[in-house]
Amino acid sequence: PTTTTTTTTTTTPPPTAAEEGIMVAIRMRPLNSRESSSPSTSPSTTTTTTKSNRVWRVLQKYNSVAQCTPSGKPLPERIVNRNFFTYDKTFGETSTTRQVYDDV
Repeated sequence: PTTTTTTTTTTTPPPTAAEEGIMVAIRMRPLNSRESSSPSTSPSTTTTTTKSNRVWRVLQKYNSVAQCTPSGKPLPERIVNRNFFTYDKTFGETSTTRQVYDDV
């Protein structure tokens, strides 16, 4: 006698933020007066930050935050969870606290 076994694998999509009840949002705060008045170098890196030269930039279209080049553009090679992070919602420097609370 021969026996035939059939295995069916069903893949379910990962739950959405609404289904899990958890939403991760980030707001990039504006530079304070000390940070924007003069260039400074972070002690742990050699990256300089000035008012016109941010190290990180919010890409609201993609709900992401990306590390930037000295000219302010996102690095060409995006390495997820190293220099490029994606969230459920992002808010830029001009977002108000009210906008954050109303949207989240």
